[in-house]
Amino acid sequence: MYAFWRYDQYPYILHGEVVGGPNDRGHVQIKGYATPRQDGTYGGGWFRPLWIISDTAGKDLAIQVDELRSEKQDAMKKLHKEFDDKLTELPSELRHKS
Repeated sequence: MYAFWRYDQYPYILHGEVVGGPNDRGHVQIKGYATPRQDGTYGGGWFRPLWIISDTAGKDLAIQVDELRSEKQDAMKKLHKEFDDKLTELPSELRHKS
């Protein structure tokens, strides 16, 4: 199973493979966020899911979410460079010195 939960940065959701739960508060434990123990169980890594779906559908949706995040990061890098380049039009006394 795959779970998706709210996050405070774009695209405002995270995802992962469910390895435990749900617990009595509706949280699920997520592989990669949970710490594996010697007995095969996990500690930590509990999140309240917005949605839980099958592994196949979850992996496909996770790829879409990750591609969207990456696409925005690339666009923002390009935009930052574009505006940094415009700084060269200012008199040198006003430009940021690195």
